[in-house]
Amino acid sequence: MTDYREQKERRIRRGERVFLFDKSVTEVLASPDSFDWELAISDHGGSVDAAAKECGINDVPKNAKALWGESADEARSNYRGYRRKKKKKQSHTPRHERMNRAARLQSAKVWLQKNSEKNVIRAYRKHFAVDWKCAVRELEMLGVEHNWNYVRQVCGLRPTPKGEG
Repeated sequence: MTDYREQKERRIRRGERVFLFDKSVTEVLASPDSFDWELAISDHGGSVDAAAKECGINDVPKNAKALWGESADEARSNYRGYRRKKKKKQSHTPRHERMNRAARLQSAKVWLQKNSEKNVIRAYRKHFAVDWKCAVRELEMLGVEHNWNYVRQVCGLRPTPKGEG
């Protein structure tokens, strides 16, 4: 990341000016003098509306944006490109369904304390998106006692001897 001095020099070389836009970045509200703007924005800690008032521009709303560019259209397009690039693709799968075994076992300790369902195996299986065998094995690792008749009926597992698993 470049510091503010390098950014300032680059703006001067390119002949960029500051443009104040409304919240949706569609309408240009004003274009103050660049030197005055830099002093005002630094004096007011990045507050666009307070800096605009110091530069003599009174009709600037609180959610206004200050963007740099050779023209208002360039400033707008640079901002929109930045916003597009900045967005990170989010997973639609909940985090507790994307965990590996180690993370599940750690998270399940807290989950077991909060969970008060009658059928813990089914609740664990649904919450962490694992199959029946995995749910039984992991709950067994956490020290949960099972009704083995039910476990045999559902997934065909038998109790593992102590020390295995």
